[in-house]
Amino acid sequence: MSRKLSVLIAGLLFALLPVAPALAVAPTATFSIVDNATNVLIDANIVITFSETVTAGTSSPNAVQISPPAPAALITIPANDPQVSISTNVVTINPSSDLTACTQYSLTVQNAAFKNAGNDFYAGTSTAIRFTTRASGGGACSAPDTTAPTASVAADVTKGSTQHAVVRSTEVGNVYLVKSPNATPITTVNQILGLTANTRTIATAVATADIDTNVPVAGLTSGTYKVYAADAAGNLSSPSINTVTVDAVAPNVGMVPLNTPLGDASRISVQSSEAGTAYLVRNTVTVTNIASITGAGDANFNAATITTPNRNTALLTTTLTPGNFILYAVDAYDNLSFPFPFPITIGTDTSAPTMLSATPISGGLEAGVAANIVLRFNEPIAKSNDSKTFTLARSLVPTITTGSLTSNVVTLTFSSNPGFVATNKITTANCSNAVFNESAAEITVVSGNSISFAKTNANITSAAITGCTYTATDTSDVALITTSEVIASNNAIVTVGSFPNDDTVTINPAGKMLFGVSYYVLITAGAIVDKASTPNNFSGIPSASPQFYSFTTGNDTTAPTLIVAQSDPPNGMTTFTPDRSITLKFSETVIAVADKFIKLCTGDVGCATPVQTFTLETSTGTGVSVSSSLVTINPTADLSFSTTYFLLIEAGAFKDSSNNTYLGITSCASHPCTYEFATMAVPVAGPA
Repeated sequence: MSRKLSVLIAGLLFALLPVAPALAVAPTATFSIVDNATNVLIDANIVITFSETVTAGTSSPNAVQISPPAPAALITIPANDPQVSISTNVVTINPSSDLTACTQYSLTVQNAAFKNAGNDFYAGTSTAIRFTTRASGGGACSAPDTTAPTASVAADVTKGSTQHAVVRSTEVGNVYLVKSPNATPITTVNQILGLTANTRTIATAVATADIDTNVPVAGLTSGTYKVYAADAAGNLSSPSINTVTVDAVAPNVGMVPLNTPLGDASRISVQSSEAGTAYLVRNTVTVTNIASITGAGDANFNAATITTPNRNTALLTTTLTPGNFILYAVDAYDNLSFPFPFPITIGTDTSAPTMLSATPISGGLEAGVAANIVLRFNEPIAKSNDSKTFTLARSLVPTITTGSLTSNVVTLTFSSNPGFVATNKITTANCSNAVFNESAAEITVVSGNSISFAKTNANITSAAITGCTYTATDTSDVALITTSEVIASNNAIVTVGSFPNDDTVTINPAGKMLFGVSYYVLITAGAIVDKASTPNNFSGIPSASPQFYSFTTGNDTTAPTLIVAQSDPPNGMTTFTPDRSITLKFSETVIAVADKFIKLCTGDVGCATPVQTFTLETSTGTGVSVSSSLVTINPTADLSFSTTYFLLIEAGAFKDSSNNTYLGITSCASHPCTYEFATMAVPVAGPA
């Protein structure tokens, strides 16, 4: 092959090789205003000269931004805006309004603002170009203010969502509350304004330096806030030394729902999850804040101070005229609760009180001989101040049927068990054989229906005797109730409890009952009344036939039991208020046993992860308190809405005065458990 032919073929092959495209080159730019320029005219155009012909970008971010000191608004001019003109490689920005004299600005161009013919975008300004405008009259600007103000609050304070914090700045300008701490130190107002809205306030103007300025905290989340101040030149202070704590959480309020109207001299029992005030407000009042309640007039609301969270507090109905009322609570920082969902009706109370429970238990066989009679009613009650009575009577009063006297020992036989024990003292009178009349003779022997005591006298063969009456005392000379004890309702030994036990009357008989003997209770109608303006009489227990309420004394071998139907909430309730305490009602007075536990549970019946475990102690502070037959459980946190809960109670957690132990609720095989309830749904309406 000739040399010329080889060169020709090589040339053809080279021509067939692919040609690599030219590398893309983005346009570059120079600006008519250089960084840190001064004396820039307030109406000057900003001219950008690119390295090649450019056009405006149409996709964001495609703007020129001129940033004045805060809080003035950022000037944003899109590249395709009429304020921007493009002539080949020269871009002229002519803001529609003059800039402010003697002011420092920052100029930035975003990275999609301009592009060349090959759609290569100008990369934008990597750092802002700062410049300062000249004085409007052409003269020199005064020296820039570079001294930051000082922000302060007089002391650490806490404020609710409707309140304001009182702060100060050493210069005119604006102040801000900013949630603390922050991951990045706050050095500019723009940083503050870039934070989540509910963690900082908007600018509050300071018209006069070193004068109290009110900063509303509405809309802020709960937490600790610092105060910042910015002067007119945009200089930002360091955070204040003292803090403002925002409490944005409203309390929850609850009570035991009522089924009957209340009179204007009664009360309701309320609880709030926070200390503050509970309000009973007429339902025609539009409630938006505490001022809307207290400004409604005395006839439209009543209030009660809540000193301890989640503890029953009496809220009186006094002075309220008939109508429907709604319950609210306000905490110490004026945060307003949702309304309690069940209205309270105040009107003419015509319902008589009814008895809910009695101790000793009716039909019980193990009442103590010195037991009080404790009656609990469905509403607050009072005792009558007239001639009404309570009667504790022996169900069967034995009579003395025969007597004998042998070797200076008297033996009396009764028609049935007399109930005496050795060392009791018996006094007899009016016997058909006067030898058997005796005063305070100490009983030495009890055998079946017979008793014996010493008396010096000639022997008397056992024979029937009639007409004998008798009384007796114990060794301390306390009278024994051999027949009955009648107690006037206005007697001091009849007492009505104070709130929250003002629905309970206690009768403490002067005498002691006999052992192994049955007794019944009679109550005259009207001996107990409610607290209506015109009191309604308890119907009483007027007759011994049948014996509506009776019991027998004896040795207490019965363990206390939990009465779930009389507990609060009652077993199976589905509308329990989440912030209220749980009150368990036992069959008798109980004592907590140290180191035993109660578990508050939800979900799985095994309660692998209790909501809270209460370890019992003999002192206070465990969240569990015991008063007579009532055990109150106060969870640390409010319960959740629309949630089912149940209790597990360790065996032996409680005992009675005879050391009989409660069997407990040690497990739950399946729902519903032995004691189970559900909370109400989240309220759908609340204060504005």
